[in-house]
Amino acid sequence: MASDIESSLFCHEEGEHTGPSMKLLLMADRRESLSVMEENGRLTGIFICPDIYAGYLSRKIVQEIQPVDRSRRGA
Repeated sequence: MASDIESSLFCHEEGEHTGPSMKLLLMADRRESLSVMEENGRLTGIFICPDIYAGYLSRKIVQEIQPVDRSRRGA
């Protein structure tokens, strides 16, 4: 189990091959998702409809949104 947890972390050791790197993840209408990944200089896209995970992830993102202070220009 510990190896499963370690492999799921975003921080990998330098030079370690972790597979494709995520370039874009787009969710539309909480039902569809488009993923674009790159591996060895080659782009790959995956479109999923309906995507139950997209709905779940959209709800979690909305729940976690925090207001930020507006920066003042020239201050």
